[in-house]
Amino acid sequence: GGAGGTGSSMVVSAVSDSSSSAGGSGPVTLATDDYPYDVAVDADYVYWTTSEGPNGAAVRRVKKDGTGFQTLADQQLLANRLVLTANDVYWTDSGTDAALKDGALRRVPKTGGNVDTLATNLAFPIGFAVDGNDVFVTTREATPDPNTDYVYHLTLSPLSPPEDFLHAPDVPAMLIVQGTRLWGTSYGAGLVWHVDLDGTNFMVERSIT
Repeated sequence: GGAGGTGSSMVVSAVSDSSSSAGGSGPVTLATDDYPYDVAVDADYVYWTTSEGPNGAAVRRVKKDGTGFQTLADQQLLANRLVLTANDVYWTDSGTDAALKDGALRRVPKTGGNVDTLATNLAFPIGFAVDGNDVFVTTREATPDPNTDYVYHLTLSPLSPPEDFLHAPDVPAMLIVQGTRLWGTSYGAGLVWHVDLDGTNFMVERSIT
């Protein structure tokens, strides 16, 4: 196949090194696509999400030499953040509106195949972290109260429904697990924070407002 091409296309590019281009410097265009959003790489491929497109938002990949363009999933509402594990690609489909709670968390094998929906009815999920069998995902509730946003927790095997993990500060966004802590940002509150993986000892590390 080939990359989707419309008037709204943007470039998915990578910075080359001496082994990947004759000049050894400068950007290399790998693919063009509609509104590419998040990006992740492994040893051989570049993966990205799109926020919209003629067949809905999508998750795609291309080899680092620009060949092997592949759509892993389409018909998404708003494919947002992307996380790679050894065998799978995970992403948040943020949906259309927090009030509708039409967001989801999904997974597909890196090589393509069936898309697994891991969680639904989420209010505009953005960031998430995969830590072995545990997944943490943010939501943005449709309410003027900044104290009603959540980080949810679910397990992959057996798959469990999302459960409240943390009543997070205003608009939690990015998440990452390091050691025994979950780190996060809340861009509505301008905070960087962390909490132990058992949900205790929440602490604001830095305020950036």
